[in-house]
Order: sequence, then C-alpha cells, then structure tokens
Amino acid sequence: MSKYEAILIDPFAKSISKVEIERGENELKQIYKLLGCRTIDAIPSGIGEKGDRLIVDDEGLFVDGQKFFYINGMKLAGKALYVGNFGSKFGTPEIGVAQLSSLVGFNGDPFRAWIETFLDEKGIDMGHSFTYDSDVGFALISVGAIVDQMCVSNANIKAAIQSKIVEIDFKNGDVLHYFRFLGQFMANQQLAKGA
Repeated sequence: MSKYEAILIDPFAKSISKVEIERGENELKQIYKLLGCRTIDAIPSGIGEKGDRLIVDDEGLFVDGQKFFYINGMKLAGKALYVGNFGSKFGTPEIGVAQLSSLVGFNGDPFRAWIETFLDEKGIDMGHSFTYDSDVGFALISVGAIVDQMCVSNANIKAAIQSKIVEIDFKNGDVLHYFRFLGQFMANQQLAKGA
C-alpha cells in the first residue's frame, strides 16, 4: 500500500506535526483515529495553488470541552488534518509543517481575543479582502488572514501592532488603511515567493 504525508493540527496539545496515512480500505479509520472523531468533512484551506484541504471533525462544534485553532481567517473546532487536494483523493500537501505553523494560531491567545473584539466593535469584517497587483501577479488577502499572521508573530511584534492600532484609533484614523498596509507587506512576500 502507498502512503502519503499529512499534517496534524492539534489544538489540545497546541502542536502541528507530520503524520503518515496509508491509502486503502483503512484510510478512513486512520483519519477517524487521528482526529478522535466518527464523522469528517474536507473543507478548502484557501492555501496552496491546488487548494489543499483541511479534514475536520464534522461534529466538532458539539463536543464538550472542545479546543479551537485559527487558520486563514477560519476558526475551527478540534483536531484537523491538513492534506493535499488531488480530486477525489487526498495526498501530501503543497506546504510543510514549518510553513503551516506560521499560519496557525491556537485558542487562548489574548492578542487574538483583543483584535477580534476590536474589529467587531469597529464593524470591520474578517472576510473583507484587499487586492494587490504587481508585475509578477496579484494577491487577494483578507483581514482574517492578516489577523492570523499577526497572531503567529512574537510578543514584541504583537505589542507594537496593538499599540499602533490603538494610536490610530485614538486619533480617529482609518484602522482599515493600516490593515491594507500590513496586507501589502504580506502580498509582497507571497508574490516574491511565486516569482
């Protein structure tokens, strides 16, 4: 039997690790065991050119004592597997553990709670997106993706961002403009990698 690599996101252990899954008749049982569930759903991750998927517990929101994680503007319940999308099959994803780790945040992050509350109070939608063009292509980046990137930054960067947002808001400035600026930085990084 052939195998493929997947990435297990575990909000209970706050870990992201590589796992191997054997194709065949036991593939689904392995996924159930890794996720600790009995029903699954494969949802688009919004990451990668081929559209890597997240396999999640379909009943995750109904589990007592559930833990959550954040990725690409989404808040997801329970453990998940990050896999490549190959039509009707799963496979090794386009990105590895290190790159995925920079995109995932776990619950309990006081900065995330603050920024999400702030944006909600200001009526700024996490799904609001900015488009950035350059000579090598274009990038579409949502406020949620910008928040995700903020949340995986170190404590000093989070403190600087929070201070800047408070300063802009205190001066009745346009916080969304600041998010556009931060998104431009992210877009430049994405477009540079694709060039």
